[in-house]
Amino acid sequence: MKLTIITLFFSVFTTLPILAQNLLICDNIDPETYSLCEGFIDSDFTNNPTWTGDTEQFIISAEQLKLNSEGTDVVHLVTANERAVATEWQLYVKMSFSPSNNNNLRIYLTSDQEDLEGDLNGYFLQLGENGSSDAIELYKQIGSTTSLVFRGADETVASSPEMRIKVVRDDMGNWETFIDATGDGYVLDGMGSDNELTSSSFFGVVCKHTSGNAAKFFFDDIYIGNAIVDNTPPMILAWSVVDAQTLEVAFSEPIDPTTAENTNLYLLNNNISPTTATLIEPTIVRLSFPSPFTSDGNNILAVSNITDMAGNIMEAFTLEFSFYQAQPNDIIINEIFPDPAPVVGLPEFEFIEIYNRTNAAISLDGWTITDNYPEEGGVFPNVSILPESYLILCSTGDAAAAYQNFGAVLDLSNFPSLNNAGDELTLVSNTGVIVNTVTYSSSWYGDGN
Repeated sequence: MKLTIITLFFSVFTTLPILAQNLLICDNIDPETYSLCEGFIDSDFTNNPTWTGDTEQFIISAEQLKLNSEGTDVVHLVTANERAVATEWQLYVKMSFSPSNNNNLRIYLTSDQEDLEGDLNGYFLQLGENGSSDAIELYKQIGSTTSLVFRGADETVASSPEMRIKVVRDDMGNWETFIDATGDGYVLDGMGSDNELTSSSFFGVVCKHTSGNAAKFFFDDIYIGNAIVDNTPPMILAWSVVDAQTLEVAFSEPIDPTTAENTNLYLLNNNISPTTATLIEPTIVRLSFPSPFTSDGNNILAVSNITDMAGNIMEAFTLEFSFYQAQPNDIIINEIFPDPAPVVGLPEFEFIEIYNRTNAAISLDGWTITDNYPEEGGVFPNVSILPESYLILCSTGDAAAAYQNFGAVLDLSNFPSLNNAGDELTLVSNTGVIVNTVTYSSSWYGDGN
């Protein structure tokens, strides 16, 4: 076995925004434009700002506000807020259960009273109701009487909801709610109009729970202030070759479908436009081209004038990618270790080593390596092998760790069991090409060749 150390290239998209992360939006915003921006990164909700109410029933865990109650109860937490009109509210919410009449959440956007469980004048979002149609609802409360302003889409919060919620109210009393449950950006959930209450003193949450859900409410990244205007243009974060004529491009934020699917905004190798451009996710475009990519050098894709949902135009961007369609014996099975016991200089785990004979990096995404029992075959993840380099294949777990010092290792969850007496191993590409096959026998051991 060659002890050459190589680097594996994982051709995957950069991770997109995560739902549960501390926002730093206020670092770049004039403090005069907001009344509250709380990320709980100081692990303290008793100061800066000060929260009051049932404070003994809440804790900070992993830089998030978490309910830490017990039994069946209704508890609340509140902080000062005088914003009520021409305002945007944002927060992250997680409820690790299916909400109901007995297990639900009220988010008081405005209130004139500190005690959110008593009579007050204000507006609140309700998350949780009986049945399976739970929606986000905006209510107005006058004293002890509540009235529905509008209701969002059914089933939005029906089962273990985790999302970012944004509420926008203009100075005419028009309300809109937006949700982001995937990290791909906000989408409109509901809208309505009510302008009766135009002042506020407090913001807070009320958690109604039974004993089983007494510690399953989470909150983070709370913002109350002027509407946040998106002035940042989108960027290309990553790209991935799907096949000989298909490329996927990932952007930094949701992009406008009109520009995303305009084939004239993409140009391959200076003269080829895609036949189709499809927005398969809010941030990912799949491009299909009329002819295969160049396989003997770099391909260059120019992208321009893509806009985000706010109309910001990206800067022109050029990306380069390589593509090579593997042919038979481009990659070979060059070493087989079916009988590791007794241990003699190597770990006590089976392995197969493959070698890339070409001068091109080759993607192994979707390839398989099988023995006489194809159902036992291991499927490769989205990984590439460098030119003229080796890769050790083994089972998951201790085997992979044991071979780390011998070179680049890839553990396969369904690694074929290697028979000691002999077996047939076949390496197949994701297009069905048999790239290499070897039939080995125990008689090989000790043979001069």
